[in-house]
Amino acid sequence: MSILRFAIVLIPVIIGLSIKYKKAYWLISGYNTMSAEKKKNVNIEGLARFMANVCFIIAAIIFVASVFILIGESTVALILFALIFPVVIYTLIYAQRFDGNAFNSKGKMKTGSKVLIGSVIAMLALITIGVGVLLHFSSKPAEYTLGNGILNISGMYGQEIPINEICNLEIRDTIPEVLTKTNGSGLGTMMKGYFKLKDIGAAKLFVDTSKPPFVYVKTDSIIMILNCEESENTKAFYEKLKTEWQKSAK
Repeated sequence: MSILRFAIVLIPVIIGLSIKYKKAYWLISGYNTMSAEKKKNVNIEGLARFMANVCFIIAAIIFVASVFILIGESTVALILFALIFPVVIYTLIYAQRFDGNAFNSKGKMKTGSKVLIGSVIAMLALITIGVGVLLHFSSKPAEYTLGNGILNISGMYGQEIPINEICNLEIRDTIPEVLTKTNGSGLGTMMKGYFKLKDIGAAKLFVDTSKPPFVYVKTDSIIMILNCEESENTKAFYEKLKTEWQKSAK
């Protein structure tokens, strides 16, 4: 998974190099759909240099953010990813100076161009807010409560499990290697949802992999692995759940 994160960095780098040195101007959104007549009014060499540099900046942001995710600094990574939003807005506005079609005879930006830029910025703002909210909730640790014979797991991918349906319960200091994410959220060491683990197969995780120990809960239909922010809290939760489980078996 970490290799995939860094591979993503190569995409804007390759695009930037292609635009700057191979004159792959068709990669520049907007310019590639212009008519031949409109393209004559564009300073394509200046625009190409600018867009290539933007690609390199975005690649650098993604690379540094990925490093912070790998070392467990998810908050810093989120802040870095958020920087892409103002970079894109600046790009939209600054790129207009290379496009003679965006200005009238008096040198003022045309209303249509302003509306287009405003619409794109609004859309990006909504997307950024949505992604930010999603990442915020996915980075929060799950909460566990026991009551009325039910183990309740709150938060993203949470569920309720009747304690009498648990067929095995144990605590371990390690977690198997995570092979793939099937339907879940993996933000640094925080993992929630459905994953495929080495030697176990399908499992549902509510863990911070950097904070052992881990509670293994097995039912007839699923294996779940849980932990808390503090190791002592994980141990206390395990003992409490174990007591309730033993009671339900009587």
